[in-house]
Amino acid sequence: MGRKNLSLCQKYSKIPYTTFDEKIIMTAISARFDLKLNQEDKNIFAQAAALMGTTVAGFVRIAAKEKAQELLERESRITLSPENFKAFVDSLDAAFTPNPALKDALELARRDVRRV
Repeated sequence: MGRKNLSLCQKYSKIPYTTFDEKIIMTAISARFDLKLNQEDKNIFAQAAALMGTTVAGFVRIAAKEKAQELLERESRITLSPENFKAFVDSLDAAFTPNPALKDALELARRDVRRV
């Protein structure tokens, strides 16, 4: 088989720029991150990378990014106890009574704002 007949997957599967997404064939590398592993961990990563058709570095990069995004998403949520959640929902459901400053602003808007 000549080099011209190789598919993109075959052609790029052995270089360190392979990604999981076929739409992205190569990405620009702008920073370096070194990681020391014991042999057992490296073997596990190598087996997983081979199953995904990528390099160990590519596999570790994608897996670390997915885990980081998952952690950041989880930590950006607010968690309430059942009692605090009930108090929050009750306050949302309670009838709203505008304070004097809001009443004045609404009255001013009714007088001065014209609709077209």
